[in-house]
Amino acid sequence: MTTKSKKKRIPSGVYKNDNGVTLKEVRCASCNRFLCYEAIEVGIIQHGCHACKAITQVSMVPGDDDEAPENMQEVRCGKCGRFLYKEAIIKGSVRTKCRGCGKWNTLNISEDTVKNERDGGENEQG
Repeated sequence: MTTKSKKKRIPSGVYKNDNGVTLKEVRCASCNRFLCYEAIEVGIIQHGCHACKAITQVSMVPGDDDEAPENMQEVRCGKCGRFLYKEAIIKGSVRTKCRGCGKWNTLNISEDTVKNERDGGENEQG
């Protein structure tokens, strides 16, 4: 009798957006579950794990001591409004899937778009 071994799905660890930017996978620091993809050049995101409730922070702020700024903004799903994560990104991209409705949400911030998006403009939702 032979037994079939189940192949374990191995995630690629990267996602390439429409602009050709490669985003890397972010996993929970506590339980290693997938949280989001990111390509942050300057800024901070804090993402809470839905499984273990730990908060993972990704920080790319030159010369900073990795403390989260007080002016972090909440990012919510473009479809259902569910809270996704907090961010204070100056330049970069984050892509995450809503745990509520399953929609992929993409936030792209560049030096040119910061003023428009921070002043009530719409973020790209993908």
